[in-house]
Amino acid sequence: YPKPIPQLTASTPTKGCVPLNVTMAVNTTLPGGVTLNTYNWTFGDGGGGAGTPVSHSYNTPGVFSVSVELKTNSPSCDVTKIFPNYISCSVPPTTSFTTNPNPPSSCTAPLTVSFTNNSSSLLPLTYSWDMGNTNTYTTQTPPSQTYTTNGTYTVVLTAKDTNNCTATHQQNVSIG
Repeated sequence: YPKPIPQLTASTPTKGCVPLNVTMAVNTTLPGGVTLNTYNWTFGDGGGGAGTPVSHSYNTPGVFSVSVELKTNSPSCDVTKIFPNYISCSVPPTTSFTTNPNPPSSCTAPLTVSFTNNSSSLLPLTYSWDMGNTNTYTTQTPPSQTYTTNGTYTVVLTAKDTNNCTATHQQNVSIG
């Protein structure tokens, strides 16, 4: 008999923030007369499981290879397949910014405020800024903003890493 060739599918994202809960299943075509008896999983983080589908929670950041061992009624058809770097999870970025002036407030308009992005992560980040005045930017640091009308403007910075793990920081600009 030819050995089965397991195909791994996930019904949940395989990258994201810890804890990352992943549900995986194996599909395979078996030769006639061969039946699957057990599915044994190794999740790459020290955990394991049995059956299909199987769910596992990744609680530490990293990149993990997943393997599954298929045991059949014909030992010559038993197979273990490794899926390299199948799971990637990270802690959320540290997202913050400072302003000049600090605090960003004034008794009267206009007020010009500059922003310094202090966000950090172990992975590369992309940024989304909402300046609270209809202006938005996707740069690491936005241009200075001049707020021309009295009011409160909520500035929101969202940082996202390559695992789609996000964090947000916001601060109000107050005039009047």
